[in-house]
Amino acid sequence: MASIRLVLFALLTSFFLACSGGGGADKIIGKWTVDVDALSEMEEFKKMPEEQRKMALEMAKGMMSSMEFEFTKDTFKVSMMGKSEEGSYTVKSAEGDKVVLSAKGKEGKEEEMTVTAKGDKMVMHMGKDQFPLKRK
Repeated sequence: MASIRLVLFALLTSFFLACSGGGGADKIIGKWTVDVDALSEMEEFKKMPEEQRKMALEMAKGMMSSMEFEFTKDTFKVSMMGKSEEGSYTVKSAEGDKVVLSAKGKEGKEEEMTVTAKGDKMVMHMGKDQFPLKRK
């Protein structure tokens, strides 16, 4: 359970610190929420014992039910529990369903995110971690 908490914390921290400028990412424009059903299908969850998996999913639902991601043509916003962070994003490349974004945190640290968007589903990849979202 500690490892899933660490993964979730790392992802949430990255999104809140990220100031994601650029075009070419029309597929990601809109409002998105966490897809808890898809989260439960990730290998990280599947490897857990049943009881631990249930607890982790309940925790994820509780933590992420108020979380919303919004992309416009040139801005990125993350809202959770009444707080929000905004920024702009740069599209490094866009091919088919895959968009590579360059995000820069407030402290100046740059991170790369790869987004795979198909219809009303999107998965954000940051390093080895992935974060499934669904259109709101």
